[in-house]
Amino acid sequence: MLKWVWSKEDPFFVLFDGLAIHVVRASEALLECLNDPSGFVKHAERIREIEQQADAVAHTTLERLHRSFITPFDRNDIRRVVQALDDVVDLMNAVSERLVVYAVYQVPSSTIALAQKSQEAVLQVQRAVGCFRSIRHSQPLRDTCLEIHRIENESAVIFREAITELFRDENDPKILLGLKDINEMIQRSTKRCEHLAHLIEDLVLEYA
Repeated sequence: MLKWVWSKEDPFFVLFDGLAIHVVRASEALLECLNDPSGFVKHAERIREIEQQADAVAHTTLERLHRSFITPFDRNDIRRVVQALDDVVDLMNAVSERLVVYAVYQVPSSTIALAQKSQEAVLQVQRAVGCFRSIRHSQPLRDTCLEIHRIENESAVIFREAITELFRDENDPKILLGLKDINEMIQRSTKRCEHLAHLIEDLVLEYA
């Protein structure tokens, strides 16, 4: 694929931005959900709506990919970026659903801290996606990817502490298994952001 033959207003960049916005909205809604146990059902419905909107943007992006002769990046790279962004929203939606299913009405502070780290990673992902238009000036992208890796490392520490605390303090097997599942999915969303950082680093090497 030829490099640098597209406009900075290429529709793909607009679609990437739109998908990243939905990822941020999902992370914000999830934090609100975790901090409002009495409103789990309401928040889960909102997050489901955001997930459906993100799916629509992802579908539109892939449809345009099939119709376009010239694309800003290799087609497989675009597909991988779209899938990674969509996966983060899917994981957050899954967390909100499990909060309802497991009837977890007291969320540990460590779980909230884990979700805060996930949101930090998501905000950096949005920043990175916004830099796609100027990928030739790669240092901001490199710095953002390094920050995502740093956040994931911090998140991994919080995750280990959260699981240790859970097995030490929780006596209800149902709640224990539920919170373990929820913590794992939140951590997976942060790992997915790190996976996206690796994809972006590959793009920088190829196109910068």
